[in-house]
Amino acid sequence: MSSQLSAFSFRASASRLEVALFVVLMLVAAALRVAGLTGAPPGFSDSEIADLRIVDQVRIGQVTVFYDIGDEAGSREGLYYPLLSVFTGLLGGGLYGYRLFGVLANLLALAFVYGFARRLFGATVALSALAALAVPFWPVFTARAVARETLLPLFTAGAVYFFVRGFTTRPTDAGDPMPAMRLVAGGVLMGLSLYVHWTAVFLVVAFLLFGFYANARYPRLTRRGWGDVGFALLVVLIVAVPFIVSLLRTPGVSALSAYLLHAFEGAAGVGA
Repeated sequence: MSSQLSAFSFRASASRLEVALFVVLMLVAAALRVAGLTGAPPGFSDSEIADLRIVDQVRIGQVTVFYDIGDEAGSREGLYYPLLSVFTGLLGGGLYGYRLFGVLANLLALAFVYGFARRLFGATVALSALAALAVPFWPVFTARAVARETLLPLFTAGAVYFFVRGFTTRPTDAGDPMPAMRLVAGGVLMGLSLYVHWTAVFLVVAFLLFGFYANARYPRLTRRGWGDVGFALLVVLIVAVPFIVSLLRTPGVSALSAYLLHAFEGAAGVGA
């Protein structure tokens, strides 16, 4: 059983070279994201201005699960805007303040990616993944945007990191709470991601598929594995209750509803 557990666990301590490369890559990522932050891209786009209007609504006390300001984008999930409002209230607004929020969230996401990649695949893969996300144009460009999508990588990578830590850490004794606490942290982040963007529902689906894979690949872990998966999904469900209730009360409030309706109509058309 220990050999099967170790298949999901990389426990070697980091070498000085690895730590140095991690620090260098994170500094490069930060420099690329912060350099010329107020000038590239110039000004706010139309969609960013719409998001700033929602931030203004939050500042006057209008906090809700979904926001709709009547533009062509439709309703938006609501977690991003209170967080952005608090951040800019503390550090100031303007181009720099609004964009810095996304940059910091993106840097934290990179750290989480490195953490779970190292745990699963080792230092070489983790550093390669970090480099692949730290330097290219699109990750840098999207980190500067004032949009709720900039927050989704943080919640996604954070959820995966805590799940990997929870699933691959054996309790030191029968009462050790750390694996369960990590699963709770992963479940909370996964549940909150639904309030960032509706596409986070695919993260839940991917998590279930990973659970099926892990339990099929390592049958001796089935009992513990399904217990962990069920516990984590329960946490996700509890966090997602307001989101689910809002969807049930007003089915068309989220773009998720339109996506599912389109998918069902397409499947019905194929079946006909």
